[in-house]
Amino acid sequence: MALDADHRGVDPAVNLCSITVLSVLHETINIMTLGGLALAVGILVDDATVEIENINRNLESGKEIEQAILDGAAQIAVPAFVSTLSICIVFRAMFLLSGVSAYLFRAACRAVVFAMLASYLLSRTVVPTMAKYLLHEHERRRGRAKEPQS
Repeated sequence: MALDADHRGVDPAVNLCSITVLSVLHETINIMTLGGLALAVGILVDDATVEIENINRNLESGKEIEQAILDGAAQIAVPAFVSTLSICIVFRAMFLLSGVSAYLFRAACRAVVFAMLASYLLSRTVVPTMAKYLLHEHERRRGRAKEPQS
């Protein structure tokens, strides 16, 4: 009963959240904001994948679906938060720039920071919720397949 590490539903939602927040801050979609989002993509994939893989590891250790999801999410919540926070702190220095460099790089930094925060929130909420839904569907289908045919 392997849980597929499919993160395609989380990444567009993260980008949409980031673009929405950037829009509220009156940032445009330009080469710098797109560059910031491109910079964050690798880490966005990691958040969802680590969550899925940890749930799968708990399932393979024999836990029930709901307990595996709860344990999997709880086990990586703090490490993922620290990882997200450390990346956001690194980009904090860019907000202290002034002049032309501030004009150029603040948009990219905002894009990275908002993408990271959205990724953390969505991978801690949407991924476990979807895992529960999809794994119950998987179990239901698997239960029907095990029933003897008459």
